[in-house]
Amino acid sequence: MDPTLYWRTGGPIPVNMNQKAIGSGEWKLLIDGAVTRILLFNVQTDPGEREDWYGRRPDLVERLRKQLSDWEREVDSDAKAARATAP
Repeated sequence: MDPTLYWRTGGPIPVNMNQKAIGSGEWKLLIDGAVTRILLFNVQTDPGEREDWYGRRPDLVERLRKQLSDWEREVDSDAKAARATAP
């Protein structure tokens, strides 16, 4: 089983270089900006990420978005708890 990788980056406002992504198996879902653009790539057959599958695989997009949202909630909750207990 391939590992699932999650990541997100932030940038200064108003430039809004925020991105978040999930890589699962051969697929990578990228949400660019404040959900201004959502892209889905098959990184196995398209390592250059030139062919967007977003419109052709709504089922996969929805599943990966949910996984990404669940991960973000968990990470943010853990960070909040750590700040609350920090000296």
